[in-house]
Amino acid sequence: MMRLTQKTINVLIGVLAAQAALAALLLMPKDQALDPFVTFDFAMVDKIRISGGKAQDEEHNESAIELSRHGEAWAMPGNLPVDASRIEALSEALVSDRATWPVASTSDAARRFEVTEDAFQRQLQLFAGDDDIATLYFGTSPGFRRIHAREADSDKIYSIELANYDLPLDQDDWLDKSVVEAPASIEAIGRPGLWTAELDGEGEWTLLNSSLVANSSELASMATRFETLRVMGISEDIPDRQPDVEFEVTAAGVDVRYAFYQPLEEEDEESDAQDEAEEAEFSTSIRDTLVKSSLRDEYFRISSFTVDQLDKTLEDLVQAVETPNT
Repeated sequence: MMRLTQKTINVLIGVLAAQAALAALLLMPKDQALDPFVTFDFAMVDKIRISGGKAQDEEHNESAIELSRHGEAWAMPGNLPVDASRIEALSEALVSDRATWPVASTSDAARRFEVTEDAFQRQLQLFAGDDDIATLYFGTSPGFRRIHAREADSDKIYSIELANYDLPLDQDDWLDKSVVEAPASIEAIGRPGLWTAELDGEGEWTLLNSSLVANSSELASMATRFETLRVMGISEDIPDRQPDVEFEVTAAGVDVRYAFYQPLEEEDEESDAQDEAEEAEFSTSIRDTLVKSSLRDEYFRISSFTVDQLDKTLEDLVQAVETPNT
């Protein structure tokens, strides 16, 4: 009796699996053929409008978000830059090469899965110039990172790899958090009236108008922090006072002035109840740490820890000098 080797067994298993897959395709009903959720070319899209249903409108200040493409970059109104990775992820989810079966196609299912024109959790409108390329409805979730979706011109309902939180309605979620970072290759950093440091021809940091030896590694670290500065979101309020910390940065011949505003201390109140009442009305500009770049008109919310790392005095930037033992 011939014994089968493990290699032969693996080959036979592979052949059997291929035959099973072929049989499933041959037995598949014609109206259940594999097809993609959408067929348009996402590269044509130059404007996206995301709307929420009635429940989402009540939860968000913005009931819709508009994103527009300018060249290769995307932006929100006010020329606020959009996080490119979010656009890329959305594009991949919509036009993935993986074909799939529709999970339903009836009007009852569309209402149940919340993908109708009148009841949806997200509506996604895609445009190319003045042309409306597609309108998509997204509703309930059948599982982790899955969402029911339907194109307006089709009855077919799909379950695709996406979630409603991938289609947020808040500007902060779409904002490119590097919006105020300094240009690369910083040449000089300074705190007006306190100190100024710049790179010399050998790539070492020096303190101008000072005989003190600069701590080059500390200044290099500070330059990196400005080149990788990240914000948390847009501030709706504008502070009406002078900044707490200011910097002047020169990079690639561009001068940028940064103004940071620390949260103000809340004054003593007469009672805890009064504290809670006034806390609810406390201004965002007072609560949050803010940053303003001279290259932009907006104020942005930023981590107070980031400002603490940048808030260096002249003494913090001086090379420690060892004194000989006497």
